[in-house]
Amino acid sequence: MTDNKANVTEVVFIATLGQSDIQLVLEKEGRRESHKIDGDIRAFHEACLDGRIRWQCLPLTDSLSLTESRENASYDEKTTSFTIPGLTAPMDVSACVTLCAPVLAKSQAMAVKAKNQRRVGQFVEALLIFTHRDKAGKQTDGEPIAAYELIKEALATALDIAIDAVHPCNCIDKGDLYCSDGTGQKKLRLEIADRIYCDVGAIAGSPRGRRIATVSTSGGMPSISQVTASVVSYWFPQDRIFHATAAQFEHGQSDSRHPAIAPDELIDMRRRVKELIIEGSFEPAERFAAYTEMHLKKNNRPFSSFIKNVVEFHEHGATEIASDLPGNTARQLKHIDGLGPSLRIGFRIESALRSGRWLNALQTTFTFIDVFTWELIDRSFSLPGKDCIDLKKGVINCRNIDVSELDGKLPQEILSRLKSVQTIYVGDQFDVGGKKRGIQRILENCLSGTTMKCIREIQERAGKIRIMRNNATHGFLDLKGLRDARKNLIAEKLWFEKQEEAGFLDADFVRSNFALIGSFDPLAEYDDFIRVLCLDIDEFPLGSDVSNA
Repeated sequence: MTDNKANVTEVVFIATLGQSDIQLVLEKEGRRESHKIDGDIRAFHEACLDGRIRWQCLPLTDSLSLTESRENASYDEKTTSFTIPGLTAPMDVSACVTLCAPVLAKSQAMAVKAKNQRRVGQFVEALLIFTHRDKAGKQTDGEPIAAYELIKEALATALDIAIDAVHPCNCIDKGDLYCSDGTGQKKLRLEIADRIYCDVGAIAGSPRGRRIATVSTSGGMPSISQVTASVVSYWFPQDRIFHATAAQFEHGQSDSRHPAIAPDELIDMRRRVKELIIEGSFEPAERFAAYTEMHLKKNNRPFSSFIKNVVEFHEHGATEIASDLPGNTARQLKHIDGLGPSLRIGFRIESALRSGRWLNALQTTFTFIDVFTWELIDRSFSLPGKDCIDLKKGVINCRNIDVSELDGKLPQEILSRLKSVQTIYVGDQFDVGGKKRGIQRILENCLSGTTMKCIREIQERAGKIRIMRNNATHGFLDLKGLRDARKNLIAEKLWFEKQEEAGFLDADFVRSNFALIGSFDPLAEYDDFIRVLCLDIDEFPLGSDVSNA
């Protein structure tokens, strides 16, 4: 008989614990109330741990039915009693005390609801994250050191798992929670984050994505809760994380796999995206924005969609300008597109060099030479207001050729062919003097002296390093070869070097070539593109993508 349990998806429950997770139960006027504990919390927990106070913890389902009191119960170690406003005398707990965990109970109820609604399997393990430091004065007096021990059995029963499947994660056992980062700001110590990272990684199982996580960060200190949420997102795929919080339970919400992005996280993402774009790393910027917003609903990711559309235009040659782009960026992309394909290819080389992607820049430089040659041919032989070269389709539109410019320059049979057909492919070859010649080279030979000289010079310079490009494209170019190619391209003035950084659009030879196809400054156009894009990033409304409604 097949064991069906082997095919059931395993679910784990992860929660952070704090002072409010262990509360006191008190009978009052015929009803049971839960009271948060203050005073010397650590002393109370120590007394529970060492047996001086006998205790019992209500089942989590019973904790949900308690009335939450606004009055705190203050523990006095000397008298082993609680003082509660409204009681005529302190409550002696030396014999026995009943405790409850209403915050965790609400989160656990949401976790079970999420599991049942999604029909995703069964709970197999749990991890409770807490702090239990050595006693060190006032900074540890409020530490709920026994939270794990007091809660674990009730949680195991509620999840229907063994008690030893509820694992502790004491994320700190001595010292301060925070350390200075050198600027006067205090941040959670890395040792704490490392313990949470390792323990969550252990419960995540292998391979990654096999288990589902239900997560509650309702308890404990915000800094530890934030780290826990980040660590869970690292070890579990976003579509296998369910957030189960006490707040969701209180507001009657269903489970959430699409939490809203915290504003600080969103702003940090914007800053990093802009930095990546400025340094020329467009695709990493797109991936970073997409990753930050990936757990939002697909129809509510406007910022990452904005960056994606820009990257598709810049890196992937998109011919359509997305209708939902911010106005300044949309106008800038249309302007760039109108300046011709050579400039767009030049932009890619410039950004590749600025971001240190030499191999990409090397290969794209040779693409630029081909595209630039075709653009010169187009501008030389097209009818007024027409384009005879359509590189997007890879064809020559023969009806748009001004054949009068080619009379006497082409063999008659080729000229007759251009007059008789609508299109030919840019890779077509023709017989010229008994040899096969590509149509590009045939048309190049018909260009004016100045233009022809420009093309021959750029081809000659590139020819010296073409073997390196061929190795990179068809074989293997090692790091030494890539460094040699970089030096040679700079020596041939196809790239330039300034303060140990390479560039393309500001190389004198490149600028002089661009002068043949337009009266614009290629580097200024690129800088304008980046400036306008960064301006629209700055002005993109935060409210558009913080909400996940």
